[in-house]
Amino acid sequence: MEEEGGVRIVRLVHGRGNALDLATLDALHHTFRPGDPILPTVLIGTGRSFCTGLDLVESHGLDRAGMSALMESFHEALSAVFLYPAPVVLALNGHALAGGALLAFAGDRRLMVDSEARFGIHGVNLGVSYPQVAVEILRHQLARPVLEDLLFAGHIRSAEEALEAGFVDHLLPASALEAEAIEEARRLLHG
Repeated sequence: MEEEGGVRIVRLVHGRGNALDLATLDALHHTFRPGDPILPTVLIGTGRSFCTGLDLVESHGLDRAGMSALMESFHEALSAVFLYPAPVVLALNGHALAGGALLAFAGDRRLMVDSEARFGIHGVNLGVSYPQVAVEILRHQLARPVLEDLLFAGHIRSAEEALEAGFVDHLLPASALEAEAIEEARRLLHG
């Protein structure tokens, strides 16, 4: 974790695609638990992806209790980001897919690179049911027809299509993404 001019910067750093394993989810939950000081925060990924969702390699070997613990940690992490009492700006440096897209919606603003990055929730194509906390976050962020299209169509969109659909707020060159996310966090804090 870093701080720049009163804005905290949190980086997702986990293997291929910054997939969400139990340790990463627990770290997010604790990072976004209100503490002292409460600072506006930028959450950004590393590498080519912001986050490609839950870590399917880790979850493949889990029994029912392990999968339940993983999903509970996912709920807690989403809730912590969503309820954090200062602005949270998501800097989508690359793909934001499945649980990564859900995590993006937990923030106050979503800035995305104007590259070949993709955005979407495609679990419906795999028979995945969505966690209730994720659905409630989406209800807060999106109008009903847009929410239903996002959840039930299973489309993966380009960055431009994500902007047109209202899933992200701005597209930026990769070189400007982090700096603009920091400025956006400051703007949100000061109204």
